[in-house]
Amino acid sequence: METSDTTHLLLIRHAESLSNIYGADFSPDSGLTSRGWQQARRLAEWLAENEPIDVIISSPLLRARQTADILAMHLGRPVHIQYGLEETSHPYWEEFPSFAESRGLPDEPWIPTLETAPTYVAFRDRVVRALRAVLDRFWGQRIAIVTHGGTMATLLRSLIGGHHVRVYQENTAIHKLVWAEKQWMLVYVNKTEHLLLPLRPLAQPPSQEEIADQELTPAATETEPQSLTPTLRLHDFTQAQIEHVVRAAQPQPHEKVLDMATGDGTLAVALAPHVERIIAVDTSPDSLEQAERARLEAGVENLHIRWAHPEQLPFPDNAFDLVTCAYGLHHFEDAAAAIREMMRVCRPGGRILIYEPVGDVDPVKRATQDVIELRRDSSHVTLLTADQIRDLVAEAGLVIEQDETDEIERHLDEWLDTEHTDEETVEAVTAMLDAAIEGDAAGLQVRRERDGRLAFRQRVLTLLAFKPMEEPAQTGETSS
Repeated sequence: METSDTTHLLLIRHAESLSNIYGADFSPDSGLTSRGWQQARRLAEWLAENEPIDVIISSPLLRARQTADILAMHLGRPVHIQYGLEETSHPYWEEFPSFAESRGLPDEPWIPTLETAPTYVAFRDRVVRALRAVLDRFWGQRIAIVTHGGTMATLLRSLIGGHHVRVYQENTAIHKLVWAEKQWMLVYVNKTEHLLLPLRPLAQPPSQEEIADQELTPAATETEPQSLTPTLRLHDFTQAQIEHVVRAAQPQPHEKVLDMATGDGTLAVALAPHVERIIAVDTSPDSLEQAERARLEAGVENLHIRWAHPEQLPFPDNAFDLVTCAYGLHHFEDAAAAIREMMRVCRPGGRILIYEPVGDVDPVKRATQDVIELRRDSSHVTLLTADQIRDLVAEAGLVIEQDETDEIERHLDEWLDTEHTDEETVEAVTAMLDAAIEGDAAGLQVRRERDGRLAFRQRVLTLLAFKPMEEPAQTGETSS
């Protein structure tokens, strides 16, 4: 490791995770909470304006990787996974010996440390080796390491020699050190001013060439030492609908799948047992937390939950065999751009499955449907007709293989319950549907049943398309 160049080192604690709230017994490797996703975005925005970053390093644990993913999208840097930066909490104690040599810290070996527990000595050695591997590779650069509280405190004590100091750090807190004049200088500790900032819309994303995705290309990004809407979006699927979508998608055991607008993760969890790997994305922090809960409750290990904008996916071209989007298009500001992104990340010969409620062909009735949907769910943008969706799919360059529209019977109370609507919203939507009975003003065939419940019919499009295979380049032979 060189010692002459100036090196900036930021130690960053991951954003709030489910294990922070419910303990490691809930799941020792759980993802972020709704608040955690928002913390990560605030952190990324603050870093983009205040701390130039050359390299992003992450612990392999999920809560750190999800935090680092958000930094990567904002800063336009790949994420490098560094083994050895993991936390010490249960069940990771099992990796440490019951008895180990008690000795001083590496920087001052002649001063015995009070931290003499054998397990801590082994942990300290592990995280210091991991840091040394990072510094050997990226010395002279501005390095951000996303890791855990115990790891951060131990590294900080090792670097400054303050082995009697107890260090506190909140979620997404930053410790900054700079190597200058042949020694480490502590600049600040536990900086969290970014948590007070309001969230802004996602800026223009960095180019796909600048971002490496560790879930899809682990060999390219791992560094193992010698070895935006807060609204919760639930899928109001019946079991029959879930089974229908899974059958229509035709998942295969070897396939990598992207589930867009995953909501509470219902479809992603159902698809996971049938494929090699699935990444589920959404922009709602609440939905991402619900999807992570669903993943943990189902015990699904090949499902990865990520924040990603449907019109700016942080994945390379041709990355997935199958892309699914169920009940998502009507939430997108630019459905055409989202479908083009599905096309881009799908491999040639791969499939795209869209399962989407569609609006009435009568523009007046469709506008009424939009008003009702928006009153029920504030994240709703607009319903498209089946023909409009078909046109967008064709314009993106996809070839439609399967195309059918079904009518789904809905009961108003159950439909409203999927969004956890308040009493005022229930009353307003009920009044709207009641008024739409006469003359079928909303095109939903609304009626009152004998028990007094309001029922209606929702038209849903199932569309399966494939991305054409790329034609080989023509050599253009000439004869003499």
